Amino acid sequence: MKLMKYKPLQIKYLKTNSMKNLKNLLFGLLLIFCVIFGYKTFFSGDNLYKEKVKQLEAANLLLQKERAGIDLKIDSLKTEYGKLKAHEQKLAYDITTRDGEIAKNKAAAARSKVELNKFKHDIAETQNKIEGMKKHPANRDGDDLLNSLKLKTQK
Repeated sequence: MKLMKYKPLQIKYLKTNSMKNLKNLLFGLLLIFCVIFGYKTFFSGDNLYKEKVKQLEAANLLLQKERAGIDLKIDSLKTEYGKLKAHEQKLAYDITTRDGEIAKNKAAAARSKVELNKFKHDIAETQNKIEGMKKHPANRDGDDLLNSLKLKTQK
């Protein structure tokens, strides 16, 4: 057999080229292994995980139904709240108008009380004058008596 004589530059090239080939080969084998192992795990899968997924899906479905019911309750409560708020505003307006009427009526009552007290005072004063005239009638004579009679007859 004949020995081949390679120059040092050619040997370096052969070493790097064969290293690249080996690296590519190992990378390819590793990729194939990962794909095969991934498919095997994915498709054969553990039944425990499948059962757990089914339980979680069932629980999720129940929660969705419950949430839908709660959403309906929230909507009905919102409409009821709106109605109650409108009713509250009507009542607040009614209270405000009645408070105004009460204030007016209190002022009118105070004025009436002042007038009543004035009338009572006038009546008492008139009563005192009458009593005074009964006890001490005016004695008129002469011209005073004639003038008094003229005034009373003209009225």
